[in-house]
Amino acid sequence: LIAALIHDYGHDGKKNIVDGTHIPYRLEMQSFNLAKDRLKSAGLTDQELEIVKALILTTDVTGDAPSPAASVKRYKESVLAGNPDPSLLKPELQILAQDNWYEVALMLHEADIGIGCAISTAYTKFNGKNINDEWKTEHTAEGDIGFFKFVVEQKMFSETGAALLQNNFDQVMRDYGLDV
Repeated sequence: LIAALIHDYGHDGKKNIVDGTHIPYRLEMQSFNLAKDRLKSAGLTDQELEIVKALILTTDVTGDAPSPAASVKRYKESVLAGNPDPSLLKPELQILAQDNWYEVALMLHEADIGIGCAISTAYTKFNGKNINDEWKTEHTAEGDIGFFKFVVEQKMFSETGAALLQNNFDQVMRDYGLDV
């Protein structure tokens, strides 16, 4: 819950790109660092802070393949296949392999992106236009489809995301002409 509340804390409306250079976790670390002292004074242990940080880092869908979010998805697939492989997680996210924190990370990731793609087609277009206006780029259906395919990977990975968002997301993708 803490990670969900602060994952966009202090968000400046920009991407993790500064002057054309991708800075991994720029926004996510900014959010965590702004809240860290308050969380520590509220009694969170160092390990709990590391878990909160890893959960927040998972909301980063950018960067070198696989993105942080995608690395958690690959890890979950290894768990489901009966062969958990923590090396699939980026090193800074490996704490998520403990106590099924990867599932919480996926729920946070899907709550973060689900609002933009799994409510309704009209809202997906509205949200996409707002994001593109914020980034001063043109909103296109092709951009939305790229987001569905490469960021969301056309499915919700957490059990909660699948139960709450997948049917709506499938309808949005059908409305965009994608096979589901």
